[in-house]
Amino acid sequence: MDIAERLRYFRDKTGTLGKTIAISMGVEESFISGVFTGKKKCSTENLEKICNVMGVSLQEFYSNDDLLTAEERALVDNFRAIKNPEARKRITSLAEIEQYRQNLPLDVQKESNS
Repeated sequence: MDIAERLRYFRDKTGTLGKTIAISMGVEESFISGVFTGKKKCSTENLEKICNVMGVSLQEFYSNDDLLTAEERALVDNFRAIKNPEARKRITSLAEIEQYRQNLPLDVQKESNS
């Protein structure tokens, strides 16, 4: 997800209007619109200002936590709770094997499932 997509996500999540952001920042609404569509570049300073108006920290903005489903969040939380390095390694290996299997051609997948 790029910057503009994240901005739109949080704008929609918080219900903040582009006009509100523009007024708070003292910039033209067309600038904000351009940033949200990805047509205009946004400095880190302006990104922080936009996030502040929306009530979103930069840490939250760059985090993937809001983008996870409840099931994915539970998996991440459960994985983080595992303290045994060997157990974490086995789980990671299992995920890598599954990812590898999903990338195999269909005929090879069918053979491996038999």
